[in-house]
Amino acid sequence: MSAILALTLATTSYWVASWYQQPPLQYLLMLAAVTLVVGALGQQIRVLAQKNLRFADLAKVELIAALVGFTVSVSLAWMGAGVYSLIVVA
Repeated sequence: MSAILALTLATTSYWVASWYQQPPLQYLLMLAAVTLVVGALGQQIRVLAQKNLRFADLAKVELIAALVGFTVSVSLAWMGAGVYSLIVVA
């Protein structure tokens, strides 16, 4: 399902960017489409861990992921990546 949504988002990104008259929006939407697929792949592992009642492991992984994501996002923003720093870690 996420692959279909990602393909739809990537396909319509040109028209959405044209509608808002913001050409850089096309690349942001295409990058967001990739994050949809990557997030869906990680969701499978999360569901299996929940099913096996491995909540402590889930909490550790999510905490580390949040800290790494925050650090990467702030670092990219500091280096001048702009809005891409928000999309990359989503």
